[in-house]
Amino acid sequence: MGTTKSLKKSFYEKNRIRYGMFLVLTICDGLANLAISALLKEITDAATGGNLERIGRMCLWTAGVLAIICAMSVALYHVRSTFLKYAVTGYRKRVMERILSAGRFLDGDGDSGSYLSSLTNDVSVIESDYLRGVAEIISNMLFLAAALCMMLWYSPVLTAASILLMSIPIVISALSGGKLEKEVGAVSDENAKFVRRIQDILRGFPVIKSFHAKEAVEKLYAGHNQCLEQAKYRKNIVAGRIQLWSALGSVTTQFGIFLIGGYLAATGKGITAGTLIVFVSLLGQIVNPIGRLPGLIASRKAAGTLIQKAEENILTQKQESKANPIMGPIHTISLRNVSFAYEGHRVLEEVSLQFHQGKSYAIVGESGSGKTTLLRLVMAYYNTYSGWITYDHLNACSVEPESLVNHIAEIQQNVFIFDATIRDNVTMFQEFPEEKVADALERAGLAELIRCKGDGYLCGEDGCNLSGGEKQRISIARCFLKDASVFIADEATAALDAETSVHVMDQILAMTQMIRIIVSHKMSQSLLEQYDQIIVMKNGRVRELGTFEELMERKKYSNICIP
Repeated sequence: MGTTKSLKKSFYEKNRIRYGMFLVLTICDGLANLAISALLKEITDAATGGNLERIGRMCLWTAGVLAIICAMSVALYHVRSTFLKYAVTGYRKRVMERILSAGRFLDGDGDSGSYLSSLTNDVSVIESDYLRGVAEIISNMLFLAAALCMMLWYSPVLTAASILLMSIPIVISALSGGKLEKEVGAVSDENAKFVRRIQDILRGFPVIKSFHAKEAVEKLYAGHNQCLEQAKYRKNIVAGRIQLWSALGSVTTQFGIFLIGGYLAATGKGITAGTLIVFVSLLGQIVNPIGRLPGLIASRKAAGTLIQKAEENILTQKQESKANPIMGPIHTISLRNVSFAYEGHRVLEEVSLQFHQGKSYAIVGESGSGKTTLLRLVMAYYNTYSGWITYDHLNACSVEPESLVNHIAEIQQNVFIFDATIRDNVTMFQEFPEEKVADALERAGLAELIRCKGDGYLCGEDGCNLSGGEKQRISIARCFLKDASVFIADEATAALDAETSVHVMDQILAMTQMIRIIVSHKMSQSLLEQYDQIIVMKNGRVRELGTFEELMERKKYSNICIP
Protein backbone atom coordinates (compact mmCIF):
# COMPACT_ATOMS: atom_id res chain seq x y z
CA MET A 1 0.00 0.00 0.00
CA GLY A 2 2.92 2.33 0.66
CA THR A 3 3.95 2.17 -2.99
CA THR A 4 0.40 2.96 -4.08
CA LYS A 5 0.44 6.07 -1.92
CA SER A 6 3.70 7.15 -3.45
CA LEU A 7 2.19 6.70 -6.91
CA LYS A 8 -0.70 8.95 -5.95
CA LYS A 9 1.72 11.49 -4.53
CA SER A 10 3.47 11.63 -7.90
CA PHE A 11 0.46 13.56 -9.25
CA TYR A 12 1.23 16.44 -6.92
CA GLU A 13 5.04 16.52 -6.68
CA LYS A 14 6.16 20.01 -7.73
CA ASN A 15 2.55 20.45 -8.82
CA ARG A 16 0.73 21.36 -5.61
CA ILE A 17 0.35 25.06 -6.41
CA ARG A 18 -1.22 24.24 -9.78
CA TYR A 19 -3.44 21.67 -8.09
CA GLY A 20 -4.52 24.21 -5.48
CA MET A 21 -5.28 26.78 -8.17
CA PHE A 22 -7.16 24.12 -10.14
CA LEU A 23 -9.36 23.31 -7.14
CA VAL A 24 -9.95 26.94 -6.20
CA LEU A 25 -10.87 28.00 -9.73
CA THR A 26 -13.11 24.96 -10.20
CA ILE A 27 -14.91 25.73 -6.96
CA CYS A 28 -15.20 29.44 -7.76
CA ASP A 29 -16.48 28.64 -11.24
CA GLY A 30 -19.24 26.54 -9.75
CA LEU A 31 -20.11 28.94 -6.96
CA ALA A 32 -20.26 31.88 -9.39
CA ASN A 33 -23.51 30.44 -10.70
CA LEU A 34 -25.04 31.05 -7.29
CA ALA A 35 -24.37 34.75 -7.75
CA ILE A 36 -26.31 34.59 -11.03
CA SER A 37 -29.25 32.97 -9.22
CA ALA A 38 -29.18 35.66 -6.50
CA LEU A 39 -29.10 38.39 -9.14
CA LEU A 40 -32.08 36.81 -10.91
CA LYS A 41 -34.05 36.97 -7.67
CA GLU A 42 -33.18 40.64 -7.16
CA ILE A 43 -34.06 41.51 -10.75
CA THR A 44 -37.36 39.61 -10.53
CA ASP A 45 -38.35 41.24 -7.24
CA ALA A 46 -37.36 44.68 -8.60
CA ALA A 47 -39.42 44.06 -11.75
CA THR A 48 -42.49 42.96 -9.80
CA GLY A 49 -42.09 46.01 -7.55
CA GLY A 50 -41.61 48.42 -10.49
CA ASN A 51 -38.21 49.68 -9.19
CA LEU A 52 -36.40 50.69 -12.41
CA GLU A 53 -33.39 52.14 -10.60
CA ARG A 54 -32.83 48.85 -8.81
CA ILE A 55 -33.20 46.97 -12.10
CA GLY A 56 -30.47 49.14 -13.64
CA ARG A 57 -28.08 48.47 -10.76
CA MET A 58 -28.75 44.74 -11.00
CA CYS A 59 -27.98 44.81 -14.74
CA LEU A 60 -24.61 46.40 -14.02
CA TRP A 61 -23.90 43.84 -11.33
CA THR A 62 -24.87 41.06 -13.72
CA ALA A 63 -22.49 42.35 -16.41
CA GLY A 64 -19.67 42.48 -13.86
CA VAL A 65 -20.36 38.98 -12.58
CA LEU A 66 -20.47 37.59 -16.14
CA ALA A 67 -17.13 39.24 -16.91
CA ILE A 68 -15.60 37.68 -13.81
CA ILE A 69 -17.02 34.26 -14.72
CA CYS A 70 -15.54 34.49 -18.22
CA ALA A 71 -12.11 35.43 -16.84
CA MET A 72 -12.23 32.58 -14.30
CA SER A 73 -13.24 30.10 -16.98
CA VAL A 74 -10.28 31.06 -19.18
CA ALA A 75 -7.92 30.79 -16.20
CA LEU A 76 -9.47 27.46 -15.22
CA TYR A 77 -8.91 25.90 -18.65
CA HIS A 78 -5.26 26.98 -18.61
CA VAL A 79 -4.53 25.89 -15.03
CA ARG A 80 -6.37 22.59 -15.41
CA SER A 81 -4.50 21.70 -18.60
CA THR A 82 -1.16 22.60 -17.00
CA PHE A 83 -1.90 20.64 -13.83
CA LEU A 84 -2.95 17.54 -15.79
CA LYS A 85 0.15 17.75 -17.99
CA TYR A 86 2.52 17.71 -15.02
CA ALA A 87 0.42 15.20 -13.04
CA VAL A 88 0.29 12.61 -15.83
CA THR A 89 3.95 13.16 -16.74
CA GLY A 90 4.94 12.67 -13.10
CA TYR A 91 2.82 9.53 -12.74
CA ARG A 92 4.18 7.91 -15.90
CA LYS A 93 7.71 8.82 -14.83
CA ARG A 94 7.21 7.26 -11.39
CA VAL A 95 5.70 4.06 -12.81
CA MET A 96 8.57 3.67 -15.29
CA GLU A 97 11.12 4.33 -12.55
CA ARG A 98 9.55 1.59 -10.46
CA ILE A 99 9.51 -0.82 -13.39
CA LEU A 100 13.17 -0.17 -14.16
CA SER A 101 14.16 -0.46 -10.51
CA ALA A 102 12.06 -3.57 -9.93
CA GLY A 103 14.10 -6.67 -9.16
CA ARG A 104 17.14 -7.74 -11.12
CA PHE A 105 14.93 -8.75 -14.05
CA LEU A 106 11.27 -8.53 -15.01
CA ASP A 107 9.24 -11.20 -16.76
CA GLY A 108 9.63 -9.52 -20.14
CA ASP A 109 7.19 -10.49 -22.85
CA GLY A 110 4.79 -12.19 -20.48
CA ASP A 111 3.96 -8.95 -18.68
CA SER A 112 4.74 -6.37 -21.35
CA GLY A 113 1.05 -6.01 -22.17
CA SER A 114 0.32 -5.13 -18.53
CA TYR A 115 3.15 -2.61 -18.50
CA LEU A 116 1.91 -0.96 -21.71
CA SER A 117 -1.68 -0.89 -20.47
CA SER A 118 -0.62 0.73 -17.19
CA LEU A 119 1.30 3.44 -19.06
CA THR A 120 -1.26 4.11 -21.82
CA ASN A 121 -4.91 3.08 -21.54
CA ASP A 122 -5.00 3.07 -17.74
CA VAL A 123 -3.38 6.51 -17.56
CA SER A 124 -6.11 7.95 -19.79
CA VAL A 125 -8.77 6.63 -17.42
CA ILE A 126 -6.87 7.91 -14.39
CA GLU A 127 -6.54 11.36 -15.98
CA SER A 128 -10.23 11.69 -16.87
CA ASP A 129 -11.87 9.95 -13.91
CA TYR A 130 -9.38 10.31 -11.05
CA LEU A 131 -7.65 13.65 -11.53
CA ARG A 132 -10.43 15.60 -13.24
CA GLY A 133 -13.01 13.78 -11.15
CA VAL A 134 -11.69 14.92 -7.78
CA ALA A 135 -12.07 18.61 -8.68
CA GLU A 136 -15.54 18.05 -10.09
CA ILE A 137 -16.61 16.07 -7.02
CA ILE A 138 -15.35 18.75 -4.63
CA SER A 139 -16.85 21.54 -6.75
CA ASN A 140 -20.22 19.82 -7.06
CA MET A 141 -20.37 18.98 -3.37
CA LEU A 142 -19.51 22.54 -2.33
CA PHE A 143 -21.95 23.90 -4.88
CA LEU A 144 -24.67 21.65 -3.50
CA ALA A 145 -23.88 22.72 0.06
CA ALA A 146 -23.84 26.43 -0.85
CA ALA A 147 -26.99 26.10 -2.96
CA LEU A 148 -28.79 24.30 -0.16
CA CYS A 149 -27.74 27.03 2.28
CA MET A 150 -29.14 29.67 -0.07
CA MET A 151 -32.34 27.67 -0.53
CA LEU A 152 -32.60 27.22 3.24
CA TRP A 153 -32.30 30.97 3.63
CA TYR A 154 -35.14 31.58 1.20
CA SER A 155 -37.44 28.67 2.13
CA PRO A 156 -36.73 25.97 4.75
CA VAL A 157 -39.78 23.96 3.64
CA LEU A 158 -38.70 23.73 0.00
CA THR A 159 -35.15 23.00 1.10
CA ALA A 160 -36.26 20.05 3.25
CA ALA A 161 -38.27 18.68 0.35
CA SER A 162 -35.26 19.09 -1.97
CA ILE A 163 -32.94 17.18 0.38
CA LEU A 164 -35.42 14.31 0.67
CA LEU A 165 -35.95 14.01 -3.06
CA MET A 166 -32.26 14.42 -3.95
CA SER A 167 -31.18 11.58 -1.65
CA ILE A 168 -33.07 9.01 -3.72
CA PRO A 169 -30.93 9.07 -6.93
CA ILE A 170 -27.71 9.38 -4.93
CA VAL A 171 -28.43 6.22 -2.91
CA ILE A 172 -29.54 4.25 -5.98
CA SER A 173 -26.48 5.22 -8.01
CA ALA A 174 -24.06 4.62 -5.15
CA LEU A 175 -25.26 1.03 -4.90
CA SER A 176 -24.11 0.46 -8.50
CA GLY A 177 -20.62 1.91 -7.95
CA GLY A 178 -19.01 -1.42 -6.98
CA LYS A 179 -20.17 -3.03 -10.19
CA LEU A 180 -18.63 -0.22 -12.25
CA GLU A 181 -15.32 -0.59 -10.39
CA LYS A 182 -15.25 -4.30 -11.26
CA GLU A 183 -16.01 -3.68 -14.94
CA VAL A 184 -13.32 -0.98 -15.26
CA GLY A 185 -10.76 -3.46 -13.91
CA ALA A 186 -11.97 -6.07 -16.41
CA VAL A 187 -11.49 -3.61 -19.30
CA SER A 188 -7.93 -2.93 -18.15
CA ASP A 189 -7.15 -6.67 -17.99
CA GLU A 190 -8.57 -7.32 -21.47
CA ASN A 191 -6.69 -4.34 -22.88
CA ALA A 192 -3.41 -5.77 -21.54
CA LYS A 193 -4.16 -9.12 -23.24
CA PHE A 194 -5.06 -7.34 -26.46
CA VAL A 195 -1.81 -5.38 -26.46
CA ARG A 196 0.17 -8.60 -25.92
CA ARG A 197 -1.59 -10.23 -28.86
CA ILE A 198 -0.76 -7.28 -31.12
CA GLN A 199 2.87 -7.47 -30.02
CA ASP A 200 3.00 -11.17 -30.84
CA ILE A 201 1.52 -10.61 -34.29
CA LEU A 202 3.87 -7.76 -35.16
CA ARG A 203 6.95 -9.59 -33.89
CA GLY A 204 5.97 -12.79 -35.65
CA PHE A 205 4.87 -11.19 -38.92
CA PRO A 206 7.62 -12.85 -41.05
CA VAL A 207 6.73 -16.27 -39.61
CA ILE A 208 3.01 -15.67 -40.19
CA LYS A 209 3.62 -14.83 -43.84
CA SER A 210 6.12 -17.64 -44.36
CA PHE A 211 3.81 -20.36 -43.00
CA HIS A 212 0.58 -18.91 -44.44
CA ALA A 213 -0.93 -18.54 -40.98
CA LYS A 214 -2.89 -15.40 -41.87
CA GLU A 215 -6.36 -16.85 -41.33
CA ALA A 216 -5.48 -18.56 -38.04
CA VAL A 217 -3.86 -15.40 -36.68
CA GLU A 218 -6.86 -13.32 -37.79
CA LYS A 219 -9.13 -15.63 -35.79
CA LEU A 220 -6.92 -15.29 -32.69
CA TYR A 221 -6.87 -11.52 -33.13
CA ALA A 222 -10.64 -11.38 -33.65
CA GLY A 223 -11.19 -13.34 -30.46
CA HIS A 224 -9.12 -10.96 -28.33
CA ASN A 225 -10.67 -7.96 -30.08
CA GLN A 226 -14.14 -9.32 -29.30
CA CYS A 227 -13.26 -9.95 -25.65
CA LEU A 228 -11.93 -6.40 -25.24
CA GLU A 229 -14.97 -4.79 -26.82
CA GLN A 230 -17.31 -7.06 -24.83
CA ALA A 231 -15.63 -5.92 -21.60
CA LYS A 232 -15.99 -2.28 -22.67
CA TYR A 233 -19.62 -2.96 -23.58
CA ARG A 234 -20.34 -4.34 -20.10
CA LYS A 235 -18.63 -1.33 -18.51
CA ASN A 236 -20.63 1.09 -20.65
CA ILE A 237 -23.88 -0.70 -19.78
CA VAL A 238 -23.17 -0.35 -16.05
CA ALA A 239 -22.10 3.29 -16.45
CA GLY A 240 -25.21 3.99 -18.54
CA ARG A 241 -27.41 2.38 -15.90
CA ILE A 242 -25.91 4.64 -13.25
CA GLN A 243 -26.49 7.68 -15.44
CA LEU A 244 -30.06 6.57 -16.16
CA TRP A 245 -30.95 6.23 -12.50
CA SER A 246 -29.30 9.55 -11.80
CA ALA A 247 -31.18 11.27 -14.62
CA LEU A 248 -34.54 9.81 -13.61
CA GLY A 249 -33.93 10.77 -10.01
CA SER A 250 -32.92 14.29 -11.03
CA VAL A 251 -36.02 14.79 -13.17
CA THR A 252 -38.19 13.45 -10.35
CA THR A 253 -36.55 15.86 -7.93
CA GLN A 254 -37.05 18.81 -10.27
CA PHE A 255 -40.72 18.14 -10.90
CA GLY A 256 -41.34 17.41 -7.22
CA ILE A 257 -39.89 20.75 -6.18
CA PHE A 258 -41.86 22.53 -8.91
CA LEU A 259 -45.10 21.04 -7.59
CA ILE A 260 -44.31 21.78 -3.95
CA GLY A 261 -43.14 25.31 -4.76
CA GLY A 262 -46.18 25.95 -6.88
CA TYR A 263 -48.44 24.81 -4.06
CA LEU A 264 -46.70 27.06 -1.52
CA ALA A 265 -46.82 30.05 -3.87
CA ALA A 266 -50.53 29.44 -4.65
CA THR A 267 -51.46 29.14 -0.99
CA GLY A 268 -49.52 32.25 0.06
CA LYS A 269 -46.93 30.52 2.24
CA GLY A 270 -44.34 33.33 1.87
CA ILE A 271 -42.93 32.31 -1.51
CA THR A 272 -42.40 35.39 -3.67
CA ALA A 273 -41.90 35.45 -7.43
CA GLY A 274 -38.20 36.14 -6.90
CA THR A 275 -37.85 33.24 -4.46
CA LEU A 276 -39.59 30.91 -6.87
CA ILE A 277 -37.24 32.05 -9.66
CA VAL A 278 -34.24 31.39 -7.38
CA PHE A 279 -35.45 27.87 -6.69
CA VAL A 280 -36.13 27.28 -10.38
CA SER A 281 -32.63 28.50 -11.23
CA LEU A 282 -30.93 26.56 -8.44
CA LEU A 283 -32.86 23.41 -9.24
CA GLY A 284 -31.70 23.61 -12.83
CA GLN A 285 -28.13 23.86 -11.61
CA ILE A 286 -28.48 21.30 -8.81
CA VAL A 287 -29.93 18.69 -11.13
CA ASN A 288 -26.58 18.35 -12.92
CA PRO A 289 -24.46 17.82 -9.77
CA ILE A 290 -27.05 15.42 -8.39
CA GLY A 291 -26.96 13.45 -11.61
CA ARG A 292 -23.17 13.53 -11.95
CA LEU A 293 -21.98 13.05 -8.37
CA PRO A 294 -22.75 9.31 -8.04
CA GLY A 295 -21.16 8.57 -11.41
CA LEU A 296 -18.15 10.77 -10.63
CA ILE A 297 -17.60 9.07 -7.28
CA ALA A 298 -17.99 5.58 -8.77
CA SER A 299 -15.70 6.40 -11.70
CA ARG A 300 -13.03 7.90 -9.45
CA LYS A 301 -13.11 4.85 -7.21
CA ALA A 302 -12.82 2.59 -10.26
CA ALA A 303 -9.89 4.64 -11.59
CA GLY A 304 -8.22 4.31 -8.21
CA THR A 305 -8.21 0.53 -8.65
CA LEU A 306 -6.02 0.99 -11.75
CA ILE A 307 -3.39 2.66 -9.58
CA GLN A 308 -3.69 -0.28 -7.21
CA LYS A 309 -3.36 -2.62 -10.20
CA ALA A 310 -0.06 -0.96 -11.13
CA GLU A 311 1.06 -1.84 -7.62
CA GLU A 312 -0.09 -5.45 -7.80
CA ASN A 313 0.74 -6.39 -11.41
CA ILE A 314 3.96 -4.46 -11.97
CA LEU A 315 5.48 -2.95 -8.89
CA THR A 316 5.24 -6.07 -6.71
CA GLN A 317 8.20 -7.40 -8.70
CA LYS A 318 10.40 -4.87 -6.95
CA GLN A 319 12.84 -6.85 -4.86
CA GLU A 320 13.46 -6.10 -1.24
CA SER A 321 16.44 -3.89 -0.54
CA LYS A 322 19.53 -6.05 0.00
CA ALA A 323 21.94 -5.38 2.79
CA ASN A 324 25.22 -6.42 1.19
CA PRO A 325 26.71 -4.60 -1.81
CA ILE A 326 29.54 -6.29 -3.71
CA MET A 327 32.41 -3.89 -3.14
CA GLY A 328 35.16 -5.38 -5.31
CA PRO A 329 35.62 -7.85 -8.19
CA ILE A 330 33.95 -11.24 -7.88
CA HIS A 331 36.64 -13.90 -7.48
CA THR A 332 34.50 -17.02 -7.07
CA ILE A 333 30.90 -17.99 -7.79
CA SER A 334 29.74 -21.13 -5.99
CA LEU A 335 26.61 -23.24 -6.42
CA ARG A 336 25.88 -25.93 -3.85
CA ASN A 337 23.05 -28.42 -4.33
CA VAL A 338 21.02 -25.90 -6.33
CA SER A 339 17.63 -27.04 -7.64
CA PHE A 340 15.09 -24.93 -9.48
CA ALA A 341 11.56 -25.46 -10.79
CA TYR A 342 9.62 -23.21 -13.17
CA GLU A 343 5.81 -23.38 -13.20
CA GLY A 344 5.93 -26.77 -11.52
CA HIS A 345 8.50 -28.20 -13.95
CA ARG A 346 11.85 -29.22 -12.46
CA VAL A 347 14.58 -27.54 -14.54
CA LEU A 348 17.73 -28.05 -12.43
CA GLU A 349 18.55 -30.84 -9.99
CA GLU A 350 21.23 -30.72 -7.29
CA VAL A 351 23.76 -28.65 -9.27
CA SER A 352 27.09 -27.96 -7.53
CA LEU A 353 29.71 -25.90 -9.39
CA GLN A 354 32.45 -23.35 -8.82
CA PHE A 355 33.59 -20.61 -11.20
CA HIS A 356 36.92 -18.92 -10.44
CA GLN A 357 38.44 -15.62 -11.53
CA GLY A 358 40.68 -15.92 -14.59
CA LYS A 359 39.11 -19.22 -15.67
CA SER A 360 36.92 -19.93 -18.70
CA TYR A 361 33.97 -22.33 -18.64
CA ALA A 362 31.95 -23.83 -21.48
CA ILE A 363 28.46 -25.08 -20.66
CA VAL A 364 27.27 -27.56 -23.26
CA GLY A 365 24.42 -29.98 -23.69
CA GLU A 366 21.31 -30.70 -25.63
CA SER A 367 18.46 -28.19 -25.93
CA GLY A 368 16.40 -28.13 -22.73
CA SER A 369 19.19 -29.47 -20.55
CA GLY A 370 19.11 -26.39 -18.26
CA LYS A 371 22.06 -24.39 -19.60
CA THR A 372 20.27 -21.03 -19.90
CA THR A 373 18.50 -21.50 -16.55
CA LEU A 374 21.87 -22.13 -14.91
CA LEU A 375 23.20 -18.85 -16.32
CA ARG A 376 20.13 -16.98 -15.09
CA LEU A 377 20.55 -18.30 -11.58
CA VAL A 378 24.18 -17.20 -11.62
CA MET A 379 22.97 -13.72 -12.61
CA ALA A 380 20.23 -13.70 -9.90
CA TYR A 381 17.28 -13.72 -12.28
CA TYR A 382 15.39 -15.89 -9.80
CA ASN A 383 15.45 -16.26 -6.02
CA THR A 384 13.05 -19.21 -5.70
CA TYR A 385 15.72 -21.92 -5.91
CA SER A 386 16.79 -24.33 -3.22
CA GLY A 387 20.42 -24.73 -2.22
CA TRP A 388 23.11 -22.05 -2.03
CA ILE A 389 24.57 -19.57 -4.50
CA THR A 390 27.38 -17.32 -3.29
CA TYR A 391 29.58 -14.60 -4.73
CA ASP A 392 32.82 -15.01 -2.80
CA HIS A 393 31.53 -14.98 0.79
CA LEU A 394 28.14 -13.31 0.08
CA ASN A 395 24.91 -15.26 -0.21
CA ALA A 396 23.10 -14.36 -3.45
CA CYS A 397 19.85 -13.81 -1.54
CA SER A 398 21.44 -11.04 0.52
CA VAL A 399 23.33 -9.27 -2.27
CA GLU A 400 22.28 -5.79 -3.39
CA PRO A 401 20.99 -6.26 -6.98
CA GLU A 402 22.47 -3.04 -8.38
CA SER A 403 25.97 -3.89 -7.19
CA LEU A 404 25.71 -7.36 -8.76
CA VAL A 405 24.71 -5.85 -12.11
CA ASN A 406 27.83 -3.71 -12.04
CA HIS A 407 30.05 -6.79 -11.91
CA ILE A 408 28.42 -8.91 -14.63
CA ALA A 409 28.62 -8.38 -18.41
CA GLU A 410 26.07 -10.45 -20.30
CA ILE A 411 25.42 -11.30 -23.94
CA GLN A 412 21.91 -12.65 -24.40
CA GLN A 413 20.47 -14.91 -27.09
CA ASN A 414 18.01 -12.24 -28.21
CA VAL A 415 19.83 -8.94 -28.56
CA PHE A 416 17.76 -5.81 -28.04
CA ILE A 417 18.78 -2.76 -30.03
CA PHE A 418 17.39 0.72 -29.31
CA ASP A 419 16.20 2.99 -32.10
CA ALA A 420 19.38 5.05 -31.76
CA THR A 421 22.88 5.29 -33.22
CA ILE A 422 25.41 2.45 -33.22
CA ARG A 423 27.53 4.34 -30.72
CA ASP A 424 24.61 4.95 -28.34
CA ASN A 425 23.69 1.27 -28.52
CA VAL A 426 27.25 0.24 -27.71
CA THR A 427 27.77 2.79 -24.91
CA MET A 428 24.15 2.51 -23.71
CA PHE A 429 23.92 6.32 -23.76
CA GLN A 430 26.88 6.75 -21.39
CA GLU A 431 30.16 8.61 -21.82
CA PHE A 432 33.41 6.66 -22.32
CA PRO A 433 36.88 7.64 -23.49
CA GLU A 434 37.13 7.53 -27.26
CA GLU A 435 40.00 5.04 -27.27
CA LYS A 436 38.07 2.65 -25.04
CA VAL A 437 35.05 2.73 -27.35
CA ALA A 438 37.23 2.21 -30.42
CA ASP A 439 38.93 -0.77 -28.76
CA ALA A 440 35.55 -2.37 -27.92
CA LEU A 441 34.32 -1.86 -31.50
CA GLU A 442 37.49 -3.41 -32.92
CA ARG A 443 37.42 -6.44 -30.63
CA ALA A 444 33.72 -7.07 -31.37
CA GLY A 445 34.32 -7.01 -35.13
CA LEU A 446 32.41 -3.76 -35.69
CA ALA A 447 35.28 -1.74 -37.12
CA GLU A 448 34.32 -2.44 -40.74
CA LEU A 449 30.66 -1.50 -40.13
CA ILE A 450 31.74 1.77 -38.52
CA ARG A 451 34.05 2.56 -41.44
CA CYS A 452 31.19 1.98 -43.90
CA LYS A 453 28.30 3.60 -42.07
CA GLY A 454 29.81 5.61 -39.22
CA ASP A 455 29.04 5.29 -35.51
CA GLY A 456 26.16 7.77 -35.94
CA TYR A 457 24.25 5.35 -38.16
CA LEU A 458 20.68 4.85 -36.89
CA CYS A 459 19.94 1.21 -36.06
CA GLY A 460 16.15 1.52 -36.42
CA GLU A 461 13.40 0.03 -34.27
CA ASP A 462 14.77 -3.12 -32.61
CA GLY A 463 17.80 -2.86 -34.94
CA CYS A 464 15.77 -3.30 -38.15
CA ASN A 465 18.52 -1.52 -40.15
CA LEU A 466 21.13 -4.06 -39.05
CA SER A 467 21.73 -7.72 -39.79
CA GLY A 468 21.49 -10.32 -37.05
CA GLY A 469 25.27 -10.58 -36.92
CA GLU A 470 25.71 -6.82 -36.61
CA LYS A 471 23.23 -6.72 -33.72
CA GLN A 472 25.12 -9.52 -32.01
CA ARG A 473 28.41 -7.66 -32.41
CA ILE A 474 26.91 -4.57 -30.78
CA SER A 475 25.88 -6.69 -27.80
CA ILE A 476 29.40 -8.10 -27.57
CA ALA A 477 30.94 -4.62 -27.80
CA ARG A 478 28.76 -3.51 -24.87
CA CYS A 479 30.30 -6.22 -22.74
CA PHE A 480 33.85 -5.40 -23.82
CA LEU A 481 33.20 -1.79 -22.81
CA LYS A 482 31.95 -2.70 -19.36
CA ASP A 483 34.50 -3.15 -16.60
CA ALA A 484 33.03 -6.33 -15.15
CA SER A 485 34.58 -9.23 -13.29
CA VAL A 486 32.18 -11.85 -14.71
CA PHE A 487 31.48 -12.38 -18.41
CA ILE A 488 28.43 -14.48 -19.31
CA ALA A 489 27.36 -15.32 -22.86
CA ASP A 490 24.41 -17.39 -24.03
CA GLU A 491 24.89 -18.27 -27.69
CA ALA A 492 27.03 -15.16 -28.12
CA THR A 493 28.15 -16.03 -31.65
CA ALA A 494 24.97 -17.70 -32.93
CA ALA A 495 24.31 -15.03 -35.56
CA LEU A 496 27.93 -14.54 -36.64
CA ASP A 497 29.76 -16.04 -39.59
CA ALA A 498 32.49 -18.57 -38.86
CA GLU A 499 35.41 -16.15 -39.25
CA THR A 500 33.89 -13.43 -37.05
CA SER A 501 32.78 -16.05 -34.52
CA VAL A 502 36.32 -17.30 -34.11
CA HIS A 503 37.63 -13.73 -33.80
CA VAL A 504 35.07 -12.80 -31.12
CA MET A 505 35.57 -15.99 -29.09
CA ASP A 506 39.33 -15.48 -29.17
CA GLN A 507 38.78 -11.98 -27.77
CA ILE A 508 36.48 -13.30 -25.04
CA LEU A 509 38.86 -16.06 -24.01
CA ALA A 510 41.71 -13.55 -23.93
CA MET A 511 40.04 -11.64 -21.06
CA THR A 512 41.92 -13.67 -18.50
CA GLN A 513 41.19 -11.31 -15.61
CA MET A 514 37.50 -12.27 -15.66
CA ILE A 515 35.33 -15.28 -14.92
CA ARG A 516 34.07 -16.34 -18.37
CA ILE A 517 31.02 -18.60 -18.65
CA ILE A 518 29.93 -19.43 -22.19
CA VAL A 519 26.96 -21.40 -23.52
CA SER A 520 27.10 -22.32 -27.18
CA HIS A 521 26.22 -25.06 -29.65
CA LYS A 522 28.87 -23.90 -32.16
CA MET A 523 31.98 -25.26 -30.44
CA SER A 524 34.72 -26.89 -32.45
CA GLN A 525 37.46 -29.02 -30.99
CA SER A 526 40.01 -26.22 -31.35
CA LEU A 527 37.74 -23.89 -29.37
CA LEU A 528 36.82 -26.40 -26.67
CA GLU A 529 40.48 -27.12 -26.07
CA GLN A 530 40.93 -23.50 -24.92
CA TYR A 531 38.47 -23.73 -22.00
CA ASP A 532 39.68 -24.44 -18.50
CA GLN A 533 36.59 -26.52 -17.80
CA ILE A 534 33.72 -27.95 -19.83
CA ILE A 535 30.40 -28.51 -18.02
CA VAL A 536 28.16 -31.12 -19.63
CA MET A 537 24.45 -30.68 -18.82
CA LYS A 538 21.65 -33.19 -19.41
CA ASN A 539 18.08 -33.20 -18.04
CA GLY A 540 18.87 -30.44 -15.55
CA ARG A 541 21.91 -32.15 -14.06
CA VAL A 542 25.66 -31.77 -14.43
CA ARG A 543 26.73 -35.05 -16.03
CA GLU A 544 30.44 -34.42 -16.60
CA LEU A 545 33.16 -31.92 -15.70
CA GLY A 546 36.69 -31.53 -16.98
CA THR A 547 38.97 -30.24 -19.68
CA PHE A 548 38.48 -31.30 -23.27
CA GLU A 549 41.26 -33.88 -23.00
CA GLU A 550 39.80 -35.34 -19.81
CA LEU A 551 36.34 -35.67 -21.36
CA MET A 552 37.75 -37.29 -24.48
CA GLU A 553 39.59 -39.85 -22.37
CA ARG A 554 36.27 -40.88 -20.80
CA LYS A 555 34.80 -41.22 -24.32
CA LYS A 556 31.34 -40.10 -23.23
CA TYR A 557 31.20 -36.63 -24.66
CA SER A 558 32.74 -36.65 -28.13
CA ASN A 559 29.50 -37.44 -29.93
CA ILE A 560 27.82 -34.38 -28.35
CA CYS A 561 30.25 -31.54 -28.74
CA ILE A 562 32.34 -32.24 -31.82
CA PRO A 563 30.65 -31.19 -35.09
